[in-house]
Amino acid sequence: MNRRPQVVASTRRSASVDLELTINVDLPQFEGHFAAAPIVAGVVQIDWAIAFARVHFPQLPPHFAGMSALKFMRVIQPGDRPCLSLSDDAAGLRFRYWDASGDFSSGCIAFADA
Repeated sequence: MNRRPQVVASTRRSASVDLELTINVDLPQFEGHFAAAPIVAGVVQIDWAIAFARVHFPQLPPHFAGMSALKFMRVIQPGDRPCLSLSDDAAGLRFRYWDASGDFSSGCIAFADA
């Protein structure tokens, strides 16, 4: 069973990548969250950002060290096709889920070697 959304398209630059995602209703993260109006929980969005970043930025340090500037503006639901922008810079891993209507969420995740 796939635990991540399907990547429909990707665009890579030196220190960043944009992924166009399809959010399918059969993802296990929707089980119990919520039957009448399923949403992608914030912790799931962060988990997906880290998982995709580990694929595209294998040089990231191995340990989670904190988050900053975390914002959730709109919910992501099954059928949505958000883009996930990831960039690795001195402050950490920056992520942003967005579509033509605006941002869903964004933040910066720090990693450390120990």
